[in-house]
Amino acid sequence: MNQDFFVQLEKKKKCDVADDGVRGMREKQENERRGKGLKQYIADRRLAAVSLVLGVLMGLMILLGIRYSRNELIYRTAGQFLGQLAGWVVCMTVMVWAICVGLDALGRGWPEIRDFQFREFLPVNSYQKRTQARRGKDCEDQGSSRDVESQGWESKQRAAKNLDLGTWLKWMFLSWCVYLPVFLAVYPGIYSYDASAQLLQFYGKLPLTTHHPLIHTLYLGLCMKIAGRLFHTYQAGMALYALSQSFFMSAVFSLCLCRMKARRAPRWLCVASWTFWILNPYLTVFSFVTTKDVLFGAFFLLSFDTACCLVEDPEHFWRGMCQKKEDLDKERELDKEKNLNETGSQKKVGKTGDWLLFFVSVFFMCLFRNQGIYVFLFFVLAACLFLRKKVYCKNRFIRASLLVAALWYVLSGPIPTAFGVGKGDAREMLCVPMQQLARMYHEVPEKLTPEEKEYIETLIDPQALSEYVRVNADPVKNGFHTEVMQADIGRFVRTWAEIGKRHPGIYLDSFLMGNWGYWYIGDNQYWISYILYDGAYLEDDLNILHITRNSHFQALSDWLREATLTPAFQSVPMLSVLLNQAFPFWLMLFAAGFAVWKRRAYEILPMMLLLGCWGTLLLGPVVSLRYALPLIYCVPRLLEMIVGLTGKR
Repeated sequence: MNQDFFVQLEKKKKCDVADDGVRGMREKQENERRGKGLKQYIADRRLAAVSLVLGVLMGLMILLGIRYSRNELIYRTAGQFLGQLAGWVVCMTVMVWAICVGLDALGRGWPEIRDFQFREFLPVNSYQKRTQARRGKDCEDQGSSRDVESQGWESKQRAAKNLDLGTWLKWMFLSWCVYLPVFLAVYPGIYSYDASAQLLQFYGKLPLTTHHPLIHTLYLGLCMKIAGRLFHTYQAGMALYALSQSFFMSAVFSLCLCRMKARRAPRWLCVASWTFWILNPYLTVFSFVTTKDVLFGAFFLLSFDTACCLVEDPEHFWRGMCQKKEDLDKERELDKEKNLNETGSQKKVGKTGDWLLFFVSVFFMCLFRNQGIYVFLFFVLAACLFLRKKVYCKNRFIRASLLVAALWYVLSGPIPTAFGVGKGDAREMLCVPMQQLARMYHEVPEKLTPEEKEYIETLIDPQALSEYVRVNADPVKNGFHTEVMQADIGRFVRTWAEIGKRHPGIYLDSFLMGNWGYWYIGDNQYWISYILYDGAYLEDDLNILHITRNSHFQALSDWLREATLTPAFQSVPMLSVLLNQAFPFWLMLFAAGFAVWKRRAYEILPMMLLLGCWGTLLLGPVVSLRYALPLIYCVPRLLEMIVGLTGKR
């Protein structure tokens, strides 16, 4: 009797263990993953190191940014500087650490959080019953999801394609519900920035050069010419340009939202991304502005989005390129057997066409702005380091990159030269050194030798030197004689280097004064005056087509003017950060640090595109929102990367 009783008891125990095996294993994995709550973060040296490094960088940027935004010293001695820096470093380190812990805790789902929310408000039996039901449902879903998705994999792929088209049309419709009233408010568009100079070149009033991208000059001119002939007014040409550009921007944003959904991004993130891209008054207004930076930013966004896919899975990124039919069939069979990636989402990132979309986007990115090729080459160097162990992928990437660079060179150099198109002025790349020389001549001329003064006066018009301002290189650049510099480049370099060697502090101060808006998050930012909502260069000798504003929605036009030309948003704490053009750089730093903490440093590679673009901005003539558009467009994708890293180990 006793022996039978123990045998039955043992069998019952084995059955209980078999029934609860999946749930027990899952609970064990959750306990191991969650560790000991907050204690694991406090003892995490890697997190502490990342927080400290980011805290030092952010604290230094805040301290220097306050100094340059006020244009006055807020510290008189080295001790004061170090004391204020230490305070900011401590604050920013704690803030970065707290944000990392908060994001990771939310992503991993602490049991303490659930206990705090429900245990004290529900009866014990009800709480335990709901917890067990939730865990049982999770285990059941985990065990059955793979079978269901494996059986209907092909049908789901077909349905997903149709769903992507429907999703794209939905986002397009919602976007134009916003864009159409804005178009009526700014009708026929915002004729601003370099549009006058480009049309003067297009109609032969000025020599055609590559100073402005030829593809954008031709696009703008053809819109004016085609619509002008059809409707006998150049107002229609301006409207055609504004409508076509805004349509393309809404199509790009909708495509990125569809790709987000295919990657199983949270729904709230998709909605927030649409809100940021479409309801942001600055980005919405720029969709109707005649500047090359808008289309450059669109192709930059596509390049960054597909570059993230290259990092996630290089083999799938190249799928469909130079592959045999049997290899493709083998990959399809593998996908049927294993269609979930490590994040638990259906693997749609890296489908056939990602490599094509990437290189096409990069190619047009280089055509729409001359700095694009330098950003791309910087990324190629970083990608070669990342792909050094993947020889097959590395060789493909190098060959395709060289092809893109060669096509860009042919279309930007030999072909335009053969048709009589002149080259752009090299002074555009020398804004930093010319500002430093002008700073020395204008503010501390007594520290220059007579020979140096004479050479600077020969290099830059005295009238331009007298108009020098610290935050804008355009007055000095307009008086810079490139032919003098090119006649003796060695003398230019020696003069600039010798003065800088004697006065490095002034050179550094001049450099930081010209770009602090790209790395300092704060108020009193002078770049707000460079949004030119009412147009620019509208004089009769420049505006040869007589484009004028004829708003059909005056109330909205007045609101957009006030929203884009006045810093009223800075009174709102969150908006003052999100709508700041330095925010993308700070978000990139945080995303990189977060990836390093998660031991997924390879995800930093796509950010090399952002870093390269940001580096070129530091060498520009002035801090302007339109120059930072490519970085601002990438903010939702950066947020998706951070959200995807939460809770991972």
